[in-house]
Amino acid sequence: MSSGPALAALDSDNDGKTNGEELQDPNGEWKTGDANLVSKPGDPSSTTGVLLALVQPSQITLKQNYPNPFNPATTISFAIPQNALVHLTIYNSLGQPIRELMNGVSQRGEHSVAWNGLNSVGEFMGSGVYLARLQSGDFSHTVRMVMRK
Repeated sequence: MSSGPALAALDSDNDGKTNGEELQDPNGEWKTGDANLVSKPGDPSSTTGVLLALVQPSQITLKQNYPNPFNPATTISFAIPQNALVHLTIYNSLGQPIRELMNGVSQRGEHSVAWNGLNSVGEFMGSGVYLARLQSGDFSHTVRMVMRK
């Protein structure tokens, strides 16, 4: 079986791109264990995985929800650079907590959480301005959301 540069130079799935091109590693510098992204190295029936681990956030971010304005549901996205305790809470315009969406350890990477417009007891909230607040360690950020009915 080929390895390293020799495996990178192969076109295991005969699609016109080398394994190295598909894995974004044209020189075959992956470490032992990384080659499992090629399901059957050297075999024309091989498939390749997507190397997501290389794209990790360098800082905590909370993105604006989408859609915004929304009715009745919206998605809140955030990214964390390492496994961390994360709190994601929805507040009304008076600053009162109405729904806790997350309270626990999240894996590093990008995450999306849907909010269906319900409060913590399952009641639909009315039209208005709501706040989504993400807290993790010393980080705290809030985005403004508008629900229209």
